[in-house]
Amino acid sequence: MKKGIPFEWDQACSNAFQSIKSYLMKPPVLAAPIPRKPLILYIAAQERSVGALLAQENGEKKENSLYYLSRMMTPNELKYSPIEKLCLALVFAIQKLKHYFQAHIIVYIPQKAVKGQALADFLADHPIPDDWKLTDELPDEDAMVIEVQPPWKMYFDGSAHREGAGAGVVFVTSQGKVLPYSFTLTQHCTNNVAEYQALILGLEMAIDMRQLKLHIFGDSELVINQLLGSYEVKKPELRRYYDYAQKLIGWLGNVTLQHVPRKENKKDDTLATLASTLTLPGQKQITICQKWIVPPDENEDEESKLERLVAVAEAVKVDWRQTMIDYLCYGILPEDPRRKTEIRRCAPRFLYYKDTLYRRSFEGVLLRCLGEDEATQAMQEAHSGVCGSHQSGPKLHFHIKRMGYYWPIMVKDCLDYARRCKACQFHANFIHQPPEMLHPTVASCHLMLGD
Repeated sequence: MKKGIPFEWDQACSNAFQSIKSYLMKPPVLAAPIPRKPLILYIAAQERSVGALLAQENGEKKENSLYYLSRMMTPNELKYSPIEKLCLALVFAIQKLKHYFQAHIIVYIPQKAVKGQALADFLADHPIPDDWKLTDELPDEDAMVIEVQPPWKMYFDGSAHREGAGAGVVFVTSQGKVLPYSFTLTQHCTNNVAEYQALILGLEMAIDMRQLKLHIFGDSELVINQLLGSYEVKKPELRRYYDYAQKLIGWLGNVTLQHVPRKENKKDDTLATLASTLTLPGQKQITICQKWIVPPDENEDEESKLERLVAVAEAVKVDWRQTMIDYLCYGILPEDPRRKTEIRRCAPRFLYYKDTLYRRSFEGVLLRCLGEDEATQAMQEAHSGVCGSHQSGPKLHFHIKRMGYYWPIMVKDCLDYARRCKACQFHANFIHQPPEMLHPTVASCHLMLGD
C-alpha cells in the first residue's frame, strides 16, 4: 500500500485473511496421548540446562507434542561430562513422566530413524557459526586408543670356573630397547647353579618391573627342560633353585620358555663371562652388581618364614597406580573383596596410554596420575617453588588439579603439607588468645575514709 495508489481487495487478499483467521483459531497446543500407541522421547543437554520433549504420532503420521520439560543444572551437575549430562536429562525425564511410561509402550528409536523434521528443527535452533571450520578429526582421538604391546623377551646365561662365577641377563622391551644386566656371584658354584642364578635374577627383575607377559630364552638345555618338565631334577642342590624358579614363574603367570643355541645367546654369554672374569686376581676393578640368590627352604619353620615375609613387606612400597594398571591392561584384581569393588567402580574414569595412567575429571579433562615421590615434588613446586605463593591446603589442591595432576589422597596431602610448611608457620597470623584462662580481679579502693 502506497500513498496515492488506490487499494483493491482481491481474491488473494481474501485467501490470506482466511488463512490467518484459521491459524489463530487453531493454535498449536499440547495433545492428549493416544492409548496403545508408542511414545517418542527427545532429550537434550546443553552447557547449563537439560530438556526433554515427549511426542506421539497421530493418525496422519504427524508428531504431536505431549509434554515439555526443562530445568537448570545445579552447581554439582555443571561438573558432569557431556555423556553424563545426557544421562541426567534422561533420568530427569523418566522421573517426571513416569506415569506416561507406565501406561504406554516404550519403543527405542535409533538416531538414524528419527524424523528428519525433528533433526532439522534441532539444527535450526542450534546454528553453527559462520567462522566455524568443519573437520573430520575427533578431538583427542589418539588418547582413546589403547595399544596392545607385545611381550618382553628375556635372555639369560651363567658362567662359572675356579676363580669365580657370573650371570648375565638381557631384556628386550616391546619397543625393541635392549636392557643388559651383568652380575658377579659372590659364592663359588657349578655352571648349572650359575644358570639358575641368572634365571632367578631375571625373573625377580621382571616381577619388580611388573612384566607379566614374558618370553624367556636360555642356552642351558638342562635348566630349560627341567622347568618344562622334560627332564627330572636329580641333584639335590638344584632342587631348591628349581622350586623357587617355578614359584616365580607362577607369580608372573604368562611365561614361555624356549631353548636357544649358544651362538644366538652371545650377548648374555659375554656378560656372564665378563662378570666371572672380574673376580680374577690382578684384574682392574669395574663396578658391576654383586648378587647371590638364596632360595627359600620349604622345610624351615613358620616363624622364620613369617619374619622373612614381614621384612620383605616393610621394604617394598606398593604404588597405588599399579593396581589400576593391572586391572585395565590384564584384568587382575586384588584378593580383598572391598578393593575389588572399589577398583571396578573407579576404573571407567581411568585411562592407560603410553605407559602413563590418566584420570578423566568431571569436565572431561585427562589428569596425569602421580606417585608418592612425584606428588611430593608437585606440592613443593606449587606451594613454595619459583611461582609458589604459599597457599593454604584447599587452594593448593585446586591449583595442582588445575595444572593437570591427580592422586587419590591429594586433598589430605595438600592440607598436611601446607600445615607443616615452616615459612607459613613463621609468617602466619598470630592468634590473639591468652595462654590460660583469665581470672577477674576486684580493684581496691584508693580513698581512705576518716572518722
